[in-house]
Amino acid sequence: MSLVGLVMYGQTTALPVVGLDQHGLHGLDQGLLVCALGLGLLVSMTTGGRISDRLGARSLVRAGAGATTVLLATFAATAEHIPLAAACALFVAVGLSFGLTASPTVASLYRTLPPVEQPQGTTSIFMAVQLAASLGVALLSLLQSRAGTDWVTPLFALFAAAAAGIGLLAGRLPGRPG
Repeated sequence: MSLVGLVMYGQTTALPVVGLDQHGLHGLDQGLLVCALGLGLLVSMTTGGRISDRLGARSLVRAGAGATTVLLATFAATAEHIPLAAACALFVAVGLSFGLTASPTVASLYRTLPPVEQPQGTTSIFMAVQLAASLGVALLSLLQSRAGTDWVTPLFALFAAAAAGIGLLAGRLPGRPG
């Protein structure tokens, strides 16, 4: 869940800055890429949770993380030259794939907890996600201050690597719901 938080909140924080730096967007327009990501997440997180309730999370998380890795690596490689419309389409796809990672991961973790332990599980998951989210924001700030104008590529390459890590760790998720 820490890697999920890093990728999710790191992107959410970085995308408005990408909109400003790469596409000259200002004000509310800076949220355009975040909205594209959110659109994909809206569809896939609701669907991904239901699918994982029937089939289990492992294969769904592996597939979602694999697609997210490829899409984020593509953005890392093309961020300087990708047109805004293509970037929006790419982040709808990132949202679609990442939602198949995030929602099933959370659902599968809750399935392992007895009802009496679910409140503590909620707290633990929230803390892990928030700590990693803070790391994502710190990485954005660090790379912006140290890498100059070429901060987008290393940041999104790190997000792609974190998504790959989610895929690798997916085998440790609980199996099919019992």
